Amino acid sequence: MFSGQGGLYASGRWTPRGQPVVYTSGSISLAVLEYTANYRKRGWVPATVLGRASIPADVRIETVRPHDLPPKWFAADPPPRLQEIGGQWLRRGKTAVLQVPSAIVTEEWNYLLNPLHADFGKLEFSVPKAFSFDRRLARNASAHVDVIRSDYLPGRNPSNMSRRRSGTVALSDHGLGCRMTCNVPF
Repeated sequence: MFSGQGGLYASGRWTPRGQPVVYTSGSISLAVLEYTANYRKRGWVPATVLGRASIPADVRIETVRPHDLPPKWFAADPPPRLQEIGGQWLRRGKTAVLQVPSAIVTEEWNYLLNPLHADFGKLEFSVPKAFSFDRRLARNASAHVDVIRSDYLPGRNPSNMSRRRSGTVALSDHGLGCRMTCNVPF
């Protein structure tokens, strides 16, 4: 779930294809919105699991501020500059975490994780758990959308979760990232 392998095969808003990267959101609700926005256009929402990554206080976080971005950075078809920013961050390799504004809720944050950075090993991951979408989130006016429920997927156990910065899911202090992923092949 947190391997970053998807970045090798697909580009994202913030990164070009060919480099491992993990996209996470600062809260479960934002993760659901981001995930739904990306899959809804395909006409279905695959079986999903939810996992959490805790970022210890000693892990540096680089931040991209909205006022430093080009106009319409939040558009459905983002400007290429965003992938340049993410690609440069990955190549520089100075931090394991890049905080970026959400294009869906511009006042909230997503977190990109670099699995090749030495500090990635300091992050603590929860065991992924099945997540069932409310079918109303997957509605598409032009097509029938199927929501597939998944079974519990075992994952990596967290090591010493008591050291995380925050016990809450809301990420006002960068303590917790949430990620949703498909547990069936595309």
